[in-house]
Amino acid sequence: MTRDKVFISYSHQDHDFFEAFRKYLTLEVLSSSLQLWSDQEIRPSQNWHEEIQLALERTAVAVLLVSQDFLVSTYIRQDELPYLVKAREQNDIKLTCLYLRDSTVAADSLDIILDSGSTVTVNLTQYQGLNSPQKPIAAQPAADQDTMYTQAARDLQQILNPPPVSRPLSHERYELTVRLKRQDRSLLRIYLHRYSRLYEHRDPWHRPRHPSGDDLFETLFGPGETYERVLKLLFRDDLPRPIRHPVRVRIHTEDPELAELPWAQAAWNGYTLCGQGWTFELIRGANLTATPIYPDITLRTPCPVLMITSPDAPSCDVHHRALEERLHRAWPVHHEPPLWAHTWDELKSVWRRRPGMVYYYGSADGDGHTLRMRLDDGSGGVDARPVTDLATLWGSHPPQVLFCNLVEQPVAPGIAMGALDVPLIMTQHSPQATEARRAALEWFHELLETGEDTEPVWAMHQTALPTAVAWGAYSQWHTHTAPEPDKEKLARLLLDRSQQRGVSSSGVNELVHDSERRLFCLLAYGASGNLVASFAAQLHEHLRRYDRDIARVHRLPLRLPHDPSFTIDDLAFTVRRHLGLSDFDSFGTALDRRKPRGPGRARSVLLLDWGLRGAQETPVLTIEALEAWVNFCRHHFAAQCPRDLRLISCLALETPPERHATLEQAVKALHPGARDRAFRLELLPPLDVVDAIDLANFLSSSGNAACPDELLDRMPELILRHTQGHFEKTVEVLERAARSGWYTLYDELSASAAPPESGPIARGTEL
Repeated sequence: MTRDKVFISYSHQDHDFFEAFRKYLTLEVLSSSLQLWSDQEIRPSQNWHEEIQLALERTAVAVLLVSQDFLVSTYIRQDELPYLVKAREQNDIKLTCLYLRDSTVAADSLDIILDSGSTVTVNLTQYQGLNSPQKPIAAQPAADQDTMYTQAARDLQQILNPPPVSRPLSHERYELTVRLKRQDRSLLRIYLHRYSRLYEHRDPWHRPRHPSGDDLFETLFGPGETYERVLKLLFRDDLPRPIRHPVRVRIHTEDPELAELPWAQAAWNGYTLCGQGWTFELIRGANLTATPIYPDITLRTPCPVLMITSPDAPSCDVHHRALEERLHRAWPVHHEPPLWAHTWDELKSVWRRRPGMVYYYGSADGDGHTLRMRLDDGSGGVDARPVTDLATLWGSHPPQVLFCNLVEQPVAPGIAMGALDVPLIMTQHSPQATEARRAALEWFHELLETGEDTEPVWAMHQTALPTAVAWGAYSQWHTHTAPEPDKEKLARLLLDRSQQRGVSSSGVNELVHDSERRLFCLLAYGASGNLVASFAAQLHEHLRRYDRDIARVHRLPLRLPHDPSFTIDDLAFTVRRHLGLSDFDSFGTALDRRKPRGPGRARSVLLLDWGLRGAQETPVLTIEALEAWVNFCRHHFAAQCPRDLRLISCLALETPPERHATLEQAVKALHPGARDRAFRLELLPPLDVVDAIDLANFLSSSGNAACPDELLDRMPELILRHTQGHFEKTVEVLERAARSGWYTLYDELSASAAPPESGPIARGTEL
């Protein structure tokens, strides 16, 4: 289910506070794709509990209005908080609090059972709030409360509309290597490019006790004239502003204090450089005269993952289950639990599996030159081993990732990790084990689930703790995950049929190239069991994958009035309320605010997803309502669409086969023909059963299902004799093959399938 709600949870005793805050949640604050929801949306005669539970399932961001009444509310405590906190702990939603009145929230904890089966204890104050629980709204003078609401709304806006963060690819960045060397009370900086030395500079320097972002920038580049000269040579630009281009900075130093500085916090004129696409990593080497040449690295997953823990590391079993859950979400099939070692003997045993990623979680000792892991010696004591001993296990076959998450005792690794020949090494240290675990899991998510070109050091800057440091020895990084036959991919089988694909692609191509066309109105329909509800999502995925060179598409969920026979005025009222428009705002203004923006020549396109009508849980649609929808799209959206924007308006109907002819006749009567160049109405061929040709094409496509070649000719007929072409049943059979194997499925279907109704066609038969 799509998460498109901003859920406001509050006690009815705090209704006045809720109303006061809601006034500040304007259209500018809310995201274009999210809708504010509170129990005020529940209409008379509706089941209030069911409506709240449905809204919870669609929540993307939760805002808790916290007071003592909120904390002691039985319904909130039993039916709202467990779901929301669990979703936040599993990174499914964002959650924040607005503290209204004095309460015992700081001493109030919740025990939440995650999907993995592990239990976590959560206090609401651990989440970043819109204000401090020590300074609740009610404790401030009336004049200051408006200021607090305004600031809270601004902070919420940042959560709902986070600023775009550059996701750099290796080939899109400038590269700069900086050698840092302390000489008495001065710092020597040598700037190297890929082929040569750019510049050299020395000036007095002392290590700041608590370095700011500006201090770190000055440590790297010295005073203004130095960085300007270096960046002018690097950018070949007379305006060498650091935020003008993303830069991959490699730092070489043999000084432990310089190595452990939090380089990711470097800032220039208030701009954090990591937010502008810069990355910072340490490199090893000696007497460098140019940036070293490193190989490209491809992390091929799923791969064995090894977790090493110290005996004093808190919540090891919980963290191991959480890591297992994270890997399972990244690799749903062909995934094994992470290997786990506590002792050196266990390490030697599990290393036969050649882990691709090694993760150490626990305490350590170090002096900046050496880092010693604290393992279990097998008899209840501690076996302190230098991290470099790991190299004796892997020999010439190191893992591709080594992540040391150091907790409990404060320790800085310094330059100790520089002795290991691993493509990517990361360390972070914190006495707060909970935050350290959270940051590590978020990094695994960012690297493994957000695309093969995700830069791992960039991901570290976005997710890890401020103490995180990376050592890199690679040119470009790719994370390649073997294709899995998941349900989302199989669901695209229906859309990828030639008829529906041809009509959709033809209409979109005309839409983006025709200077007069503004809106392509698309009506999809089919009988129950054909995943009609997922058509808009399938269309969006199809356009995103195959038409991104001509169309930059953003999906905007909309909704129809509940009444099956709504009028065009009813629809206009519903859309205005959904978009947060007043009676005086134009639809064109709302569309312009929500259009996708970005570089390149691709046309900005909004896919207006009106959802599904006619299924069991949704009302039917009458001919009068269909006419109202078509005319609204034509006379409001198409007529007011900005010149640089195009619209695809998509409605899905689930209707029995005996009504298909009536629907086709009704749409034909509504078709504007050639009278309206700005508008096109199209009724897709019905979304129907899967046939043998569709299934054979899917099975033979590389990466879809991994069906053995010797079974390709026989499986389509066997599957369809079992499912009768029913789409959802066919998907279930294909998923069963992924779990149990194709030969097992072949044996099962061969034993249970009825013989074909007719034999092969005789040779010479006239057609």
